[in-house]
Amino acid sequence: MRAVSEDILVKADDMPPAHERWFKDDISVTGPTTGGWLPVQPAVHPDEWQRQFNQLRTYVNQHGDARVPRAYVTPDGEGLGAWVAEQRQLFARDLLDPKKAAKLEKLPGWRWTRNTRANTRTRTSGPA
Repeated sequence: MRAVSEDILVKADDMPPAHERWFKDDISVTGPTTGGWLPVQPAVHPDEWQRQFNQLRTYVNQHGDARVPRAYVTPDGEGLGAWVAEQRQLFARDLLDPKKAAKLEKLPGWRWTRNTRANTRTRTSGPA
């Protein structure tokens, strides 16, 4: 701001482009790359997914189905309901491993859509 308000000229020709300064020291290649990009590592370790799935199976054994409320937290303090919701989101975006999806589908009461309570009332009289 001072340079503009006091008519100070700044010569920027001696500086490398900003993108070179920003990324030059951030890139460290330790293995093979594809087209200059580093391979992406999965954010969740496979054992972590299996651990959460095992907690879901425990929930099913205790409650009879896999309809976990979104806010449900296990006695260990794990957000199982949030994890289940995340699996549904991944599936909807076609990002869930098909083998994992198949394991979830085998659980009693599993649904890919959010739990909704159906209206169980029936009409006993004619149209209203």
